[in-house]
Amino acid sequence: MAAEVAFVLVDAGSAAPDVGLLEREHEQERIGEALLSARAGRGGLVVVEGDAGIGKSRLLSDARDRAGAAGMRVLAVSGLELEADFAFGLALRLIEPALNGVDAAGRQQLFSGSAAPSAELFAGRLVAGAGTGVDHGYALVHALRTLTLRLAATLRGGGVGGGRR
Repeated sequence: MAAEVAFVLVDAGSAAPDVGLLEREHEQERIGEALLSARAGRGGLVVVEGDAGIGKSRLLSDARDRAGAAGMRVLAVSGLELEADFAFGLALRLIEPALNGVDAAGRQQLFSGSAAPSAELFAGRLVAGAGTGVDHGYALVHALRTLTLRLAATLRGGGVGGGRR
């Protein structure tokens, strides 16, 4: 059976020592439900928000660990303050490592059709909206969505771009 895929965006890294999760049963339950849903083929989103220092990073780290322990492929990235003004930098750093294992034919399939605009971003030739006066944001978000869906199918072993090097 092919591994499932989970995308986990991790808050900027915390240097705090690991003290476990205290009084986070409700949040852990919601994350557990989202992971079960993902394994069943139903995507979803869990938003983790709160003040600095309340354990968001630790909660997300636990989610990543639980997904990995369940046999899910996890792609994770931490937001960097230096990237705040770089549109789609987080998406690049999240998806690029997974693309590195896809051969040229697989990449061509992944970036075909409505995912084509994202190819420019990953090739380093597009900085969304820079200097053109044209907002390409919506088209690029749509392209990244298509690319992400295709890449998830590929990583599960059942989609386009299955040729791995």
